[in-house]
Amino acid sequence: MNPALCLLVGAFIASSGNMPAAPAARARLDRHNLLEYRKADGTVAPVQSIRDWQARRAEILAGAQAVMGPL
Repeated sequence: MNPALCLLVGAFIASSGNMPAAPAARARLDRHNLLEYRKADGTVAPVQSIRDWQARRAEILAGAQAVMGPL
């Protein structure tokens, strides 16, 4: 697919505020608060250590790669 078309479609989807979120999107952590992570049991907790940040970073990277492909 044409890269310019992909950007245009992506911008349209991102700007559509009245579209319902997909079920998986509701389970995501807040993209504006990077200092929260999901514990192994699924609960959300504040980042308080390097290990916590590594878990959050891994989730961010997995989400980015799901959209863009592997880095």
